[in-house]
Amino acid sequence: MATKTNVPINDKSYYKVYYEAGVDSNGKRVRKQFYGKSKKEAEAKKQAYIEKNNLGIVDKKLFLGSAMKSWLFEVVKLGQIKTSSFARYEGIYSKYFNDSPISHIQISKLESIDIQRYYNKLFKAGKSSNVINNANKLLKQFLNYCVDNSYIVNNPCNGKK
Repeated sequence: MATKTNVPINDKSYYKVYYEAGVDSNGKRVRKQFYGKSKKEAEAKKQAYIEKNNLGIVDKKLFLGSAMKSWLFEVVKLGQIKTSSFARYEGIYSKYFNDSPISHIQISKLESIDIQRYYNKLFKAGKSSNVINNANKLLKQFLNYCVDNSYIVNNPCNGKK
């Protein structure tokens, strides 16, 4: 059965649908495009985007490592925190999250299983459960901040062992 498409990209055919997101500050209309191999798939992507918007999710491409670093230095450090506590948090970040396998994952695509696998890898590398628990506490705080600011719907760090 043939699938109806309306746009060729790189010698492949796709179906494109639009979503009218409103107008910008200059009065120009803002349109978002969604592509799929069929009309049904493109419409499903559009509907998922609309549902995320209705939940208040900010559609940004924030990566765990860089976003966590900016949170640590721009939110935590400037808050009311002891210097020794910040130094401990910074040490945990630089050892376990900066350039880690999960630091290059987008926050919106981070799943519980990714975090669990990373913790399992740390445990197999000889890190104590206390070290992993401290790393989990910091990551959980950061992801709660992300939930509060509508970057994600729920914290994938909850329930890790």
